Amino acid sequence: MNVKELFDTFVKDGNAAFELYGGGKIVEIQGYVTYVRPDAYALPSIEISDK
Repeated sequence: MNVKELFDTFVKDGNAAFELYGGGKIVEIQGYVTYVRPDAYALPSIEISDK
């Protein structure tokens, strides 16, 4: 699935989306990596875009 579809699923119903895709499950998504660095709290961070 592309990253936009995943995002839209969580916006529509976050609880249902978490049941499908959350909780340690492995999900393959397609998109463009726009950022790979630590976030503001020095935690690993990857940002993905559909554009």
